[in-house]
Amino acid sequence: MSLTAYIVALSLALVPLLGNAADTQAHLCTDLEGERIRFIVPNAPGGGYDAYSRLIAPALAERLGARVRVENIEEGGGIVGAATIRGAEPDGRTIGILNGPGLLAAILAGQSHVPDPTADFTVLARIARSRHVWVTAANSPLEDMDDVFELIRERPLVYATRDVASISFLSINLGAAMLDIPIEAVAGYKGSADELLALLRGDVDIMSVNYASMTAEIEGGDIKALLQIADETITPTSALAGVAVLAGDDGIAARRGAEEDAQGLVNLTGAGRLIVAPPGMNEPLRNCLQTTLLDTLRDAELVRTAQRLRLSLDVASGSDAIAGLRRAAARAREFAAIIEQAVARLRGD
Repeated sequence: MSLTAYIVALSLALVPLLGNAADTQAHLCTDLEGERIRFIVPNAPGGGYDAYSRLIAPALAERLGARVRVENIEEGGGIVGAATIRGAEPDGRTIGILNGPGLLAAILAGQSHVPDPTADFTVLARIARSRHVWVTAANSPLEDMDDVFELIRERPLVYATRDVASISFLSINLGAAMLDIPIEAVAGYKGSADELLALLRGDVDIMSVNYASMTAEIEGGDIKALLQIADETITPTSALAGVAVLAGDDGIAARRGAEEDAQGLVNLTGAGRLIVAPPGMNEPLRNCLQTTLLDTLRDAELVRTAQRLRLSLDVASGSDAIAGLRRAAARAREFAAIIEQAVARLRGD
């Protein structure tokens, strides 16, 4: 779908939400009524984070009685946008969406300038989790993880990556370490679309993708799933029927004595897509924004619209979201040595 068609489809889907102004509750954040609020998206227009933001922004505007404008800042692989939110005034007039695990991945990879999602923001809510899946091309000889273990008797498993500061990089390198799978990276891709083309051409064996972002390709048969970075099946669909899970009692990591580490990876990659504000926000403003956002995200019409747009929701309060993120970050530090070695291999050190 072209960007223009995507925006038109999203706008039409939001019409019911915009018509519910009379049904919204009294505005809680009175200081923000009539104000202009920047909703920062640290990614290009047309992607998943942009879609979530354009779904939420008009509904949030109605509840706040404010003007909420989505602003895409795509430079720096999400880091510039995150830094923009961190550096804004904590007055409620700048909020945004963040990839919490992605920022943690960048920090693990040694990028000390990256904002820390556990300390550098006021976390207002979690809107969804990232559930990653290792996939291969539809015509690949790899049908399941047994085939992967057979392949690595002859050579390393080759994977695609665009940079070290990504959940995909964590998913493959940490998962491979837990399963004793030798891997080799092909790097330098500009984005997931380029990685997917490389996979379909047969340049690489696998890539790790967020299932929600690649649902159409997986369920449509363009690519097939080999491993779910999860402790149970991500969603009941024939495309994932019989596909191995990494963690849990029945996960393949348990057979290698790495069940605890595997659960840590599941928690890390699933820490979530977060809505955040700058640090230092006063308590009354933080509380009213958190309450308004939760009401917005749990609104029945918004949930139905998200389902029509194939946007998964897994909503949590700001306090629950930051608690989960901090648990994931604490566990992630135990993986630092593996990631440092992976980065060194990728850079030829």
